[in-house]
Amino acid sequence: MNKNDYDPWGIKNLDPPEYLFHYTTVESLALILKSHSIKFSPLTNLDDLEEAKFNDLKKIGNYCFVSSWTNEEKESIPMWKMYTGKDNGVRIKMKSRPFKLYEDELNDNSFFKTLIPFHLLKEQNIFCKQYQGGEGPFKVIYTDDENCLYPKLIEQGKNELYFGIGEIGKYKRTAWKFQKEYRYILNIFPMNMNVFPDDKNQINQFMKKINIELNQAIRGAMEDSLEESNQKSFYLKISDDAYENIEITLSPFISDGNRAIVDVLKEKYAPNMKIKESDLFEKIR
Repeated sequence: MNKNDYDPWGIKNLDPPEYLFHYTTVESLALILKSHSIKFSPLTNLDDLEEAKFNDLKKIGNYCFVSSWTNEEKESIPMWKMYTGKDNGVRIKMKSRPFKLYEDELNDNSFFKTLIPFHLLKEQNIFCKQYQGGEGPFKVIYTDDENCLYPKLIEQGKNELYFGIGEIGKYKRTAWKFQKEYRYILNIFPMNMNVFPDDKNQINQFMKKINIELNQAIRGAMEDSLEESNQKSFYLKISDDAYENIEITLSPFISDGNRAIVDVLKEKYAPNMKIKESDLFEKIR
């Protein structure tokens, strides 16, 4: 990676479709609807064991949280089989910009919105690189190039370190190509947020401290001394617009009982939610 390739947000790989799809269980759907939230999990918890392995920062996968979706509108039998239960699966269709945005708590005059209210980061003593946006969705690149699958994330520039944060969670082997995956990504580091000023007039001082703390976190990751992450998952709120336009496809294998549960969830949490039968219903076993 050279300086011209430095892509800290991964935005060169950002070209989202209007809608994305997520295969999951009725139980997970219930949690999504009740909480109005999408769950992010660390790379170390995903089914692709290679995703959390890197050339230099061995433990950085613990601090990269993702939510996985697909842009394939046509139903996928492998996805139904792998990511939903035997008889309790659903596929969620949602706008690809689904997350709620908040007023910037650090600057009354800012036109920027934030993905995560800053007070939540302070309460949990964590810092999210994407708290002001840049979470994706990113199109996963499928390759068998070992240099991409196990990237080197740190490059020493003339006066500074370049941290290839945009390379994390970006590549998968071609064996996974059937997923046609898009994913949202959050890089979350443990950080003592109590040292930062509450005074909104001290923004420059605040940002300087953030950069210092982030550099220390990166160096800690390089030396395997970064504080162990207690963060096992993270949730982002769904915007009202995205929530009101959720569409559900029932699994081709769904039981009558789980079909009834989805109807109850619609009535209780999302009256506008559309529910449709699978195109594969009564066509596969």
